[in-house]
Amino acid sequence: MLKKLPQNVDTEPKTCYSKTVSIFIIPYMGKLYPNATRCCFWGVFRVNIYVKMNELFNPKLTPNAQKLRRNMTKEERHLWYVFLRTLPVPVKRQKVLGRYIVDFYVPCAKLVIEIDGTQHFEVEGELKDKIRDEFLNEHGLTVLRYSNYDVNVNFDVVCQDILNYLEPWLP
Repeated sequence: MLKKLPQNVDTEPKTCYSKTVSIFIIPYMGKLYPNATRCCFWGVFRVNIYVKMNELFNPKLTPNAQKLRRNMTKEERHLWYVFLRTLPVPVKRQKVLGRYIVDFYVPCAKLVIEIDGTQHFEVEGELKDKIRDEFLNEHGLTVLRYSNYDVNVNFDVVCQDILNYLEPWLP
């Protein structure tokens, strides 16, 4: 038996950045959503709504991302444990975005932080980085790139640069 919806529930679907969202819909409208399945709580229907960020979800790369999280480079580990992990905003390591795995991702700021090794400064590496950056920019993400040298020698400058970018999103 369906319970009445609480008065304070917004019944309009929201744009969100998740794969599946729960929304409240009037039961007879369920026919409009052929992929809806009925849940028992409050007469909620779980509907797969495909929004922008779903284009960036690629489950085939998840095992690779997990492996990269366990085997971070020295520079990535240094930036993560000394600085990024302590930020008051969520930061994801080795995040899958589309067909790419980015080093660090700050969802609230739509910021990607990449730490580049020497292979990124070769002609082929620069071309691949340009294509990757264009893909990420098309999806509304900003990419900040730092070399391993910058992280090793100018660590404070790198941290300050990231903080300057994140300033509007910090509490």
